[in-house]
Amino acid sequence: MNGTRVFESLNAEWAVVCAEPGHTERVLGWLRESGVHFGDGAGEGGLSEVLAELGRRDRTQDRGHSDRWLRVLLERAVGEGAGALLAARVVVQAMVPGAMRLTRRLQAGRDYDETGQVIVACFSQGVPGESARPGCGSL
Repeated sequence: MNGTRVFESLNAEWAVVCAEPGHTERVLGWLRESGVHFGDGAGEGGLSEVLAELGRRDRTQDRGHSDRWLRVLLERAVGEGAGALLAARVVVQAMVPGAMRLTRRLQAGRDYDETGQVIVACFSQGVPGESARPGCGSL
């Protein structure tokens, strides 16, 4: 695995989350409620494509866009049950690319995977429901 186990595990878990029926529609519903709208056919590529589209929009729109969709997911994540876990997991997956970049920058002779685990743990502290998780578990 060449020292990237933490990110490979998160991405493998994400694939399982994305495959779960109803997850894409549920997240799209929350986003629409918050004023983040998608055109017809939104979600046809699944939850990964929804997250990728949010990322594309974040790069072309002002910070208010990412604040809006992250806020609605974080508000859901503080609740209980499967919806809260799903919202928290989407937020964590949105942070994976940044966590990988930060890990590369901070590695400086340290084990990449160990550094990545510390970064992911720190990032997860800011996501309700994720900080209590001992590792990468599935929903």
